[in-house]
Amino acid sequence: MSGATLTPFGGNAPYDEPAGEREVSRQRVDAWIRTPGRFDAVIDFDRAVRGPAAPDRLLPALHAADRLHLDP
Repeated sequence: MSGATLTPFGGNAPYDEPAGEREVSRQRVDAWIRTPGRFDAVIDFDRAVRGPAAPDRLLPALHAADRLHLDP
């Protein structure tokens, strides 16, 4: 069975709320997915598309205007 991490959503309202609770939850879920033994293989979308200077956000060149979805 394969798993995939959740992509960043920083800068998207309402997902990116001021308290940061959703971001903390996303990081916990991604850590759980990456834990050895959970899946036979993992596609790490988070690491592939996050910005190096702002890892809670998608790379500017890859996101649609809503900062939530990737460009086609």
